[in-house]
Amino acid sequence: MGRLNNLIRVAIFFLPVLTARGEFYPPMGPVGQLVRESQELMQVSRYVGLPFQVQQAVYIFNNQVFQLAQCSGVNPSMNMPMPGVPQQCAPLLQIARHTYMQLDQIMMRGGFYQIPQLYHCSIRVRQALMFIQVVGFPSYQPDPGYGPRPY
Repeated sequence: MGRLNNLIRVAIFFLPVLTARGEFYPPMGPVGQLVRESQELMQVSRYVGLPFQVQQAVYIFNNQVFQLAQCSGVNPSMNMPMPGVPQQCAPLLQIARHTYMQLDQIMMRGGFYQIPQLYHCSIRVRQALMFIQVVGFPSYQPDPGYGPRPY
């Protein structure tokens, strides 16, 4: 009887976790790769003992990548990766690139690239960030409906 009560308690504890659905679906494709690489950079920067200002700059960059991912998130029912970000997300992509360039300069000036894990994570983030392109959607041509049609 005690085992059953423990199982019920565990099930009640994990029920909200199992039934919760977040509103953020991580995108697939190059933006999803950037999200994964920036999260890894943030973890590595925490555990190698960087100064607070550098960790804060990495956190700001990761937050901007998250905003970019939210903007370019795909419909989870589509299962198709977008080859880039839509036009409306282009300013967020430029901001993320600019922030990464500032972070890169901070790490170069501070000599933090001497740490191999940090250097390799930074290279992968740079590659993922530069791989993302702005893709436009095909222009919408509404049906003119009734009336004169141009020949």
